[in-house]
Amino acid sequence: MKILKVLFVMGGFFFLASCGGDDCVQADWIGTYTLDVEASDCDASTVSNSFAVTAGSSTEEIVLDGATYTLDNCEVGESVFGVGLQYTLDGDKINAVIATCDAVYTRN
Repeated sequence: MKILKVLFVMGGFFFLASCGGDDCVQADWIGTYTLDVEASDCDASTVSNSFAVTAGSSTEEIVLDGATYTLDNCEVGESVFGVGLQYTLDGDKINAVIATCDAVYTRN
């Protein structure tokens, strides 16, 4: 019975240790991205077909499509009451909420 308690406690520690947040750093963002037309619900004529993400002036900043953003984990952007630009990094994809549509960009 004592062994089961020890295993239960150890399992709890492993579970808690594996539940970290998704931390994105500047290097995760850097690259050139192309619009995935099939995965996007934006009209391709109203959004950029591609853009580059480069390093900003500090390790906490990126330059995305010419605009400088401060990193907030895996999200950057500017919006007022949920309307505006919001970019979310998910592996090699950036999900962009642009006004009222969602665009998906894939790293080249």
